[in-house]
Amino acid sequence: MYVRAVGGLEIGKAQEQFSVSLLINCGPIAYVQENVDTRLIRANQSAIKILGIDPHEVVRTFGKSLVPDAPDAQGRLREVLKSIGEGTPTSGAVLELRRKDNGEPVWIQWWSKPASSGKYTRTMFIDVTDHVLMEQELERVGDTRTRKIDVRIVAATNRDLKAEVDAGRFREDLFYRLSVFPIQIPPLRERRADIPLLAAHFVKQSARRMNRSAPKFTPTTISQLASYDWPGNVRELQNAVERAVILAQGGALYFDLGDNAIGAPHPEVQIPTRSALLTHAELKRQERDNIVAALEKASGKVFGPGGAAELLGVKPTTLASRIKALGLNRKA
Repeated sequence: MYVRAVGGLEIGKAQEQFSVSLLINCGPIAYVQENVDTRLIRANQSAIKILGIDPHEVVRTFGKSLVPDAPDAQGRLREVLKSIGEGTPTSGAVLELRRKDNGEPVWIQWWSKPASSGKYTRTMFIDVTDHVLMEQELERVGDTRTRKIDVRIVAATNRDLKAEVDAGRFREDLFYRLSVFPIQIPPLRERRADIPLLAAHFVKQSARRMNRSAPKFTPTTISQLASYDWPGNVRELQNAVERAVILAQGGALYFDLGDNAIGAPHPEVQIPTRSALLTHAELKRQERDNIVAALEKASGKVFGPGGAAELLGVKPTTLASRIKALGLNRKA
């Protein structure tokens, strides 16, 4: 800087201005000047570092663009902009921002004073991110700082954790942290009354997901489901129901549970001994009686959920043909 000196006065002023400028630019406190629309005019090195701005991008950066789109942060921004617009200084306001280079959160506490012209404002701020985080998150394992967080933890296990602690397989301090309000849920085999309700819910859920009508349970199937022990509890029941709905294809539900198959087709009848042979007339009478019993139970209904065809596990058209061939009046 070249200054023409008169008695050394101008040189002194120039040196003073240079010192102030150097202090502002290199000082530890961030300093920015910005227009009323928050476009930055200048920023010192501390501000550039805190905000993650490239020095060449300063004049193309709007301060409000660094505020996240969250209700609290936007609300604080509106309050600050209102103060600036009214020409009122702002003191000690805390704002949540996002660094421009990597989007990481940063909290600043700032002080601003609008210029007398009302065209721009001068702002100083400090980085208070560590302080804010210390007031929010927890004490990490091995850390010396305590971070506060507001969470609710719900943990589930099929193990006896107290026994696991006694056996040295589970941390005792963690057990006592988790066992604030323990809830013991009995296995499905100890609450068999819930099985039909859960199964019906899972059938509707699976059918809706597959965009098909929900198959109905027969009384026999419900009884068999309730008598199964379900070692995998509700998850096993849910998976079994979904598999049954896939395989149903509009027919009866079939549950493949290993040796405890439910609703499975009857195995081929073994050839009876001569003393157990039935005549043709006896076979027809037995078939007739079986169909009549199914019609009575279904109140004469053949097709659809709860119909005689579903109860017998045959196609409705097949049953209708047999009813006609046997001369039965399903309404009677």
